[in-house]
Amino acid sequence: MAIRGPDRKPIIYRFNYEKSPPEFQIFVDYHECAHHQTGHVDQPHPPRNSYEHLMNESIADCLAILRMRDEWMRKTIDYEIFINTLVKDMQFIGFPKISITSRLSNIENCYFNYGPAGDFLEGILLGKGSN
Repeated sequence: MAIRGPDRKPIIYRFNYEKSPPEFQIFVDYHECAHHQTGHVDQPHPPRNSYEHLMNESIADCLAILRMRDEWMRKTIDYEIFINTLVKDMQFIGFPKISITSRLSNIENCYFNYGPAGDFLEGILLGKGSN
């Protein structure tokens, strides 16, 4: 979870990474950082599962996977390990199949079809959307 502290500095709450592969750990960190980068944490939090909430999460996922691709991933196996872990964890938590499929579709589209993470972020900040 990403918030701002009383001093307005960014805070990211992390989960226990002990048993998660590095690919998944990095995605979670980049996803939460994306909420700060895009200004989501500076806006009122939209109702859970509302269009605005789901868009914020999709944007954070997209920016996270683009940063992983651009800054960290060096081979396809990293992406595959991440995807397999994400699916397994979402299933374990109890997400419905449609939620998992939708999230994977967004992540895959971003990973394979979008340009650099910086360009994506710039488009979001300028209100142009994605790609």
